[in-house]
Amino acid sequence: PLNKKDVRKIRSEILLRKTRELKPLEERLAHVENTIDSSEKELNSKNNEMIEAASSGDSKKISALSIEIHNLRKKIDDLFSEFEELTCSVENLRNIFDSELNSLAD
Repeated sequence: PLNKKDVRKIRSEILLRKTRELKPLEERLAHVENTIDSSEKELNSKNNEMIEAASSGDSKKISALSIEIHNLRKKIDDLFSEFEELTCSVENLRNIFDSELNSLAD
């Protein structure tokens, strides 16, 4: 059986590892989320430009914007995939550390 001092020490070590492992993932998650947001705003802007180009009949601009819009959509899809993977990783790590912490309480 562990005494209170040992339990506090182990708990402290678990919390330190939790912070060390989760922080980079959470920072990347925030970065991906911000990039998705800015990319969606850019996509909206390009869609508006496309409407203007279509109404003015500017075929060169329509062609260029079509490529940009396609690339932005792909970028956003890739970012959402990464976001989902990171979210799962963060949740799994949290569960592991929470389980370790809960086992100390027993």
